[in-house]
Amino acid sequence: MIKIDESLFSPILTFKTRRYWHHLIMKPLIVKENNDIHVKFSLEELIIINNSLSEVCYGIDMDDNEFSTRLGAEHEDAVSLLNNFSTLIKKIQNRAIPIAS
Repeated sequence: MIKIDESLFSPILTFKTRRYWHHLIMKPLIVKENNDIHVKFSLEELIIINNSLSEVCYGIDMDDNEFSTRLGAEHEDAVSLLNNFSTLIKKIQNRAIPIAS
């Protein structure tokens, strides 16, 4: 379960791992344009999301039907999203993409 407090001043990302609930107080900038939502995360926050998605895609043993029922997405789509996050993180770490401060 992931929920984001819609307050632009102190958004909180809440998620549960095997035993614990985690509450990340983030400082994203949220912008909605048409059907797109743009959210600003720090590199550390992107890595947390990436690692969590990796655990969901590869660390939990469930068939494709259970995966799509629990997550509301197909396994292939989640893996594609994970690959996009991983590529983005590598480019940032290799300074191929500049980070605005």
